[in-house]
Amino acid sequence: MGYLETGMRVLDSASALLSRLQELAVLGANDTNTLNDHEAINLEAEAIAQEFNRLMSNNTYKG
Repeated sequence: MGYLETGMRVLDSASALLSRLQELAVLGANDTNTLNDHEAINLEAEAIAQEFNRLMSNNTYKG
């Protein structure tokens, strides 16, 4: 895989993660959520943030 392909793959993955975080932010703003709903949203958001940080830290081109 070339340099550009590696970069595009990482950016595509990052974009998907950030899109899901945006969805979770909208879900979290819903006034009808229960405490359990908020906890589940928070746990998923934290997991996504960790994955995003891992993705940004560990992907390099090895060409």
